Amino acid sequence: MKKQYSILLFMLLSMLGSCVHDYPTITEEGEEGIDPTLVQINTEVTLDLELVPLEIITQKNVRTGTTKATSDYRRRFIIEARRDGHAETRQVTILDEAETENKQISLPINLRLHAVEYTLAVWTDYVKANSGTDLYYDTEDLQYVGCTVPYTGSTDYRDCLYGTTPLDLRPYRDEWNAKVQVSVDMVRPLAKYELIATDVKDFLRKTRKQRSGGKAFNVTFAYGFYLPTVFNVLSGKPADSQTGVQYTVPLTIPTDGAEECSIGTDYIFVNGMESFVQLSIEIQDERGTVVARTTGLEVPYCRGHLTTVRARFLTNEMQGGVDIDDDFEGNIDIDLDGLLK
Repeated sequence: MKKQYSILLFMLLSMLGSCVHDYPTITEEGEEGIDPTLVQINTEVTLDLELVPLEIITQKNVRTGTTKATSDYRRRFIIEARRDGHAETRQVTILDEAETENKQISLPINLRLHAVEYTLAVWTDYVKANSGTDLYYDTEDLQYVGCTVPYTGSTDYRDCLYGTTPLDLRPYRDEWNAKVQVSVDMVRPLAKYELIATDVKDFLRKTRKQRSGGKAFNVTFAYGFYLPTVFNVLSGKPADSQTGVQYTVPLTIPTDGAEECSIGTDYIFVNGMESFVQLSIEIQDERGTVVARTTGLEVPYCRGHLTTVRARFLTNEMQGGVDIDDDFEGNIDIDLDGLLK
């Protein structure tokens, strides 16, 4: 009987011992028992906000460009940890204040990921202040970020940047409460152009009567052929294009004696580094009557660069394109006055 009691006591002690676990201590967040394979990811991004002027014909009037959010807009960041073709987790943050000159930003986003391999994808654009909804881009799928409809041009807040980086967390397996700082360099997937009218005084003289009656003028920009309108953040390339894209903006003419004025700008998703877009430009009065037209204008562009085209857009008609030196380096600043008819 004594031997039997000894066996029962040994079995009871074994069962009690099997129920004892070493629980982790309380973490900095006040949580207990967090999966030790979850790794906290803190993200820092570097923004290249400079647009380098491109020039192939002249060196005069070189312009540079940057975009920063004002009080009416806020910069939005979307960050995804992707694995096996889909997003394992997605977080969105909107900066509380208008932008400063600081090009490095530590995002207030902390991802908790399992210790496996990911691709970290980051997209940044602009939204209206106090609103997190899409403004100029549909960002539901970072592999198919598309321009919203109707198409909007001639606004600096179509600017955007993206970045990706591989993220291998396997070395952190079995590490408790591991934290990893990840840096992502953000680049612009766009080229930008600006059209400058050089015939402001002639236009003011010819339209004096209409303007005295309070009539307004608009500018319509229509793209020929296919225009890239969708971008894949993961591949870093445009994913789709459309025909028949156009936009209309009010024409604002300075009355302070200036001889030039900007009539329109736009951003274009770039497939590769260099290409061109074909534009038709119409100046219309408030009744829709065309008072000036430019057709078949080929505007060269390069990713991350600003192309400036100057011509008598307000008072003349012209046709034809611009030849591009394929070996150019530096800036594009095109003066088309000599091509006008």
